[in-house]
Amino acid sequence: MVHEFPLSPERYWSLFAEESASFLKAYSRAQLTERIPSCPSWSVADLGRHLGGIYHRAADILESTSQVSMVVADDRIPKVDEGVAAWLVDGTARLMELLMTTDPTAPLWTFNGPAPVAFWSRRLVHESMVHTFDLEELHRPLHAPAVESLADGIDEFFPVHLRRKLRGHPADGLNGYLGINTTDSDDRWVLQLTPDSVAVEAPTTPTDAELSGKAFDLLMFLWRRSDTAPLEISGDNAIVMAYQNNVDLT
Repeated sequence: MVHEFPLSPERYWSLFAEESASFLKAYSRAQLTERIPSCPSWSVADLGRHLGGIYHRAADILESTSQVSMVVADDRIPKVDEGVAAWLVDGTARLMELLMTTDPTAPLWTFNGPAPVAFWSRRLVHESMVHTFDLEELHRPLHAPAVESLADGIDEFFPVHLRRKLRGHPADGLNGYLGINTTDSDDRWVLQLTPDSVAVEAPTTPTDAELSGKAFDLLMFLWRRSDTAPLEISGDNAIVMAYQNNVDLT
C-alpha cells in the first residue's frame, strides 16, 4: 500500500507540539474529577489517562520499531489522579524526541496495517486536537488550530477512523454519495457510504447530498461532537441524518 501524507514530517512535529501543549494547558485549568461533556463516562483525569496511554503506546512502538501491536501495562498507568499530568508530560517529551529522530519512512505497526512512522506523527496531532476540544468545552475558550490542520484532520478521519468504525458498528440507512466542502479553504471530499464502509472518491464524482461549512464545524460534526446547526446541507438530507443518528464512534 502506498502511503502519502499532505504535510511534511517537520510540519506534523510542529503541530503535535502545539496540540499537545494546548491539551496540557486545558488540563491544568480543569478539576480532575470534572466530567467530559462529549465523553460523560470519563473524568478529566480519565481523559488524561486515555491520551497519555496513546502517547506512551506510540512511543513504545516507535522506540522498538514494532511490527506488532503493543499495549501499555497497567502498572505504568497512574492510579492516582494527581499523577496523570506528569505522565502526560513524560509521554509528550518521549514522543517528540522519537518522532524527530526516527526515519519517517520506516514501517511500523498501526491499527490500519503496516505504515510509515509518519502515520503516527499525523495520527497523534489529530488525536490530541480532538481531545483538546473535548477538554476545552469545560472551560473556554477553544484554541484555534490553523485551517490547514483542521482540514488535514478531516482528510485523515475517513480512511483512518470512519472506515474502521463502520466495519465494527454498521450504521443503518447510510447509503449514497456525500460531498463535503470546507468554506474557509478549497478542500473537498466525496464519500461513497454504505452501512459498513466508506470510500473516498474523486472530487468530481456526482453526489446525492452536499455538506458544507467551516473546517472546524465539519470536523466536530464528523467526530459526533456537534450537530448540523452551523453547516449547510443540500440534496438528500437522509444521508446526513443517518450519519448523525447512527454512526457510532465510541
